[in-house]
Amino acid sequence: MLTLEWAWWRRWAVLLSGLAGLQFLIQLLNGITGFLLVRALPREEYSVFTMTGTLLTMLLMLTDLGLTVGLINIGGRVWKERSQHAVLVADALKLRFVLFLICACFIAPIGGWLLIKAGATIGGAALLMALILLSAGIGASALIYATVARLHNRHRELQVAELYGAAARLVVSAAGLVAAATAVVAGVAVLMSQWVFGAKMRRMSLEILGPLPEANNEFRSELVGTLQILGPTAIFYGFQGQVATLLIAMFGTGGQVADLGALSRYNILFSISGVVMAQVVSPAAARATDGHHFWRILRLALLAYASFSGMIILGVAVFWRPALGLLGEQYLGLRSELILFMISSSLAGLNGLLWCFISARGWIQHVWVIIPVTIAFQAVLVRWLPLDTVASVLVFGAFSTLPGTMWFLWRGLTNFSRIHAFQ
Repeated sequence: MLTLEWAWWRRWAVLLSGLAGLQFLIQLLNGITGFLLVRALPREEYSVFTMTGTLLTMLLMLTDLGLTVGLINIGGRVWKERSQHAVLVADALKLRFVLFLICACFIAPIGGWLLIKAGATIGGAALLMALILLSAGIGASALIYATVARLHNRHRELQVAELYGAAARLVVSAAGLVAAATAVVAGVAVLMSQWVFGAKMRRMSLEILGPLPEANNEFRSELVGTLQILGPTAIFYGFQGQVATLLIAMFGTGGQVADLGALSRYNILFSISGVVMAQVVSPAAARATDGHHFWRILRLALLAYASFSGMIILGVAVFWRPALGLLGEQYLGLRSELILFMISSSLAGLNGLLWCFISARGWIQHVWVIIPVTIAFQAVLVRWLPLDTVASVLVFGAFSTLPGTMWFLWRGLTNFSRIHAFQ
């Protein structure tokens, strides 16, 4: 028994460390691109580019609305049946297209206003919104195709596709900045990255499932059921995930938006763990057939994440000067903001880790409760926190993750203890 237990831990440690190493290379390329942009773009242009990234992230989340959660949850049941899995993906792509059209009509005018407020011209805002919509449309489809690779344990091929996308963004950014140091050039680089990744994901999906059939709505009711449960929360988190940038854009200045955007370059550190959790841990939790297996995966994930995030926060606290130096001399005064950013990112990462386990098992009933609880909690925070400084919005964002984390813990414990939880 001890030999089997040790073999299990060793297999998972090798898998996670190998994937983390490849993910580190991906994030290294993204990091080089990010630091290149933050140093090459004028502060005003970087403020606009920060808002561009915020809008793209929001649009991707709002276009998903829990669709990929449903694909993992339902796919965990049918992934061995090639034809059924193909029908599931076809139904999801059709549903995603409808969601994209709805979200695009809603986000485009608001996004244009936020871009202009961040410093873009009217023409520049229109061009950037077009790039955002194209990137989001390609990226949303790629996320659906990526669930196929995740369920079929094609983790390395998935990361290689991400590596190609990161390399494309770096090359296009470097070449474009030679001609013009503008937010539009950075937006074109993001679009090319999404196109490369999306093309490889589609090719891999065709390799695994073959040509997709016409959508016949066989799984539509199940997918829509997932959207009905997760939709309100996904919309809420679509804004909550970008709450710091949105608040500082509305109550602060363009320079503060640039400061926050510069600090966000270090999100690449937590992106490594997030991608590993989404690509490996979540599908493994979905396939777990008994509580013992599920609990072992959860323990390993929590231990790995606690060690990883602790080292990052400690490292930044000690080596804050060279960390800020990479961003440029104009950002050297952000020492406390950098540490707050890392703490906030680590708490958000813990929230995401717990969500991976909850959603993988379909324990998502009454998830909407998080919305009123978080809003009430934030109403209390607003009474004593100013929202016109980078430090204050980072503290606001960090505390805002706590209600969701507590709910995920409670929901997981109550469902785990049920006798039929893994049947």
